[in-house]
Amino acid sequence: MTGNARFNGLDWLRGVAAIAVMIFHYQIADSSHWTPRGYLAVDFFFALSGLVMGAAYEKRLSAGLDLPDFMLKVRLPRLYPLLLLSTCAGCAAAYLAHRLPTSPGFSFLSQIFLIPAVSGGRTLYPYDIATWSILFELFANICHVLLLRRMGTAGLTGVMAASAVVLALCSHHFGTLDLGARTTTAIGAIARVGYSYTAGVLIWRFHKEHRLPRIPGGLAIATAGLLACLTCPLTHRSAIDLSMDMGAIIFGFPALIIAGLEAINSTRANRIFSWMGEMSYPLYLLHDPVHVWFSAQLGATPSVQIALASAITAICLSWLSLVFYDIPIRTAFQASIRRRQNLHREKSSSITIKF
Repeated sequence: MTGNARFNGLDWLRGVAAIAVMIFHYQIADSSHWTPRGYLAVDFFFALSGLVMGAAYEKRLSAGLDLPDFMLKVRLPRLYPLLLLSTCAGCAAAYLAHRLPTSPGFSFLSQIFLIPAVSGGRTLYPYDIATWSILFELFANICHVLLLRRMGTAGLTGVMAASAVVLALCSHHFGTLDLGARTTTAIGAIARVGYSYTAGVLIWRFHKEHRLPRIPGGLAIATAGLLACLTCPLTHRSAIDLSMDMGAIIFGFPALIIAGLEAINSTRANRIFSWMGEMSYPLYLLHDPVHVWFSAQLGATPSVQIALASAITAICLSWLSLVFYDIPIRTAFQASIRRRQNLHREKSSSITIKF
């Protein structure tokens, strides 16, 4: 596989998962769910993040990239601009919908700085519920730099095993694996990201060492499998539903990611897949504020009209924010870093010559 096309199939799957989350939230009060297990897409995102972070940065981390530089120059510039935009959009939507939380100004400032609510059973981030998973992904990134990158297969497997045990206990206690968005279920989020993110890192290590099988038609299989996991109807029998969800997280999603590593040789397909991957993050963050506003304007009861209007608007807004806001900011930031690095090299060279 070429370096540029290596993970285009996973970009496609990321986009599919983001759409599934949007549909799940838009029909959350509707008995006729299209994606009744859409909450599991977050576990899929965590696993993808572990793989991509391993592929992109483990070599640089081993070469000396430290935690402050990794967070301030890599992760926050990638994640924060859209987090800021979604928080502002969520605040505006809540104001127009007359759904502001208690102490709206304090909640806004807290969310701007990624400080979660810590009590009361509330959502961690009232202006955009999806922000909770970004907080725990950043936590996983920090653990990756400090711990995971130094671990071998046995260590990573141990982390996965411990996380799986905690996840099983949480599922039994809470009766669901839709955990992490509220203060009362935050412990479940640690177990979710602990297992799936670490699984992604381990998949990357095996892939790098050519220890994974090549699966013909893998991307088609992965797409069908992902849709099956997210759209499988709930049985409303706790033991069965929890077992199915645990099976998807523990075995299903890692297997689907391995299948999705298949190289795609079509230039047109890779462009579509890349676009889906780029759109997934803004869509994930912006779909909820859009829905809050449309629900206030068109009626609080879920309907096809509200869901369709929200979905079209969210997709268009995501594209606009990506092209005219997020990418320009990231490009300008990276250019600034390169200028500073070049200036530093010139100064070092000048000092060496003078010496």
